[in-house]
Amino acid sequence: MELRRHDYLPDELITRWQIPLFWWENHTTSDLLYKVCLRVDSVALNAAWKLLSTRYTVHDGELWIGGAGLRRLDPEHVEASSGGEDALDSLEWVINDDLFGALREVASATVTRTEEAYVGAIIVHELRIPLVSGV
Repeated sequence: MELRRHDYLPDELITRWQIPLFWWENHTTSDLLYKVCLRVDSVALNAAWKLLSTRYTVHDGELWIGGAGLRRLDPEHVEASSGGEDALDSLEWVINDDLFGALREVASATVTRTEEAYVGAIIVHELRIPLVSGV
């Protein structure tokens, strides 16, 4: 697991999300909720969402994947969230393996042999939310 020691730049396109070092160092209780909002091309996100919906449980428009969830906020924004003891591992998994994995799959299915499948997202915000006071 690689930890990130800096903030992403505005409009920095990423293909792999890293847990902020601050989050890792301060994950001292299971009473925390973490949220990451990503902006993705709407056509790519629609195709990836459709693919993920066939693989995982969908409840009230949210995909439940292990200990994390993905929720569409609008056509080009998706929010990943996780809480509890393994929240950071679950969040990293749902973003990097599931979301980016699905984006790569759908991109690979639509490119020609001479093109290279490229997928990326822009981090809109990252939130660490205490569920009880004093955390």
